[in-house]
Amino acid sequence: MSGLAPSADERDRPWPTPQDYNEAIQNPATSFADPDLRRGAADRNKLGIPQAITGNFATVYRVRTGKEVHGVRCFLSNVPDQRERYELISQHLVSAKLPQAVEFAFIDQGIRVNGAWHPILMMDWVVGMTLAEYAGPHSSRRYLLALSSKRFPASM
Repeated sequence: MSGLAPSADERDRPWPTPQDYNEAIQNPATSFADPDLRRGAADRNKLGIPQAITGNFATVYRVRTGKEVHGVRCFLSNVPDQRERYELISQHLVSAKLPQAVEFAFIDQGIRVNGAWHPILMMDWVVGMTLAEYAGPHSSRRYLLALSSKRFPASM
């Protein structure tokens, strides 16, 4: 984990939108602080626009840096204690030694958007099926979903 906490001036600036992140991520050499990400390229759709997965709290990109593939999570709002939350999560996962856990780094000054630095979460990209992709085709097989839901906490 690196970087300094954002100043009061930075916290008061408008937070980037998914479109702002799309524009910034098209120029990784000038937008990212991490040396690996600076050499990388985000996956793009058929129109050449960075392919993002956007939810309520973040926009996530798959960034290829040669042989490595990273997930880059760009936050959609300012959460003052975000760094501390991720430090606690990281400490717990390290102590729990979960085989399915992925290491990550919270980078305070991770991506520059419209001239201002914003935090990112950088991790290895994990290839697999999402919960929605699994549950959708099995929605009529309630016993299978019930079994999966019982197994999920045991793996944590």
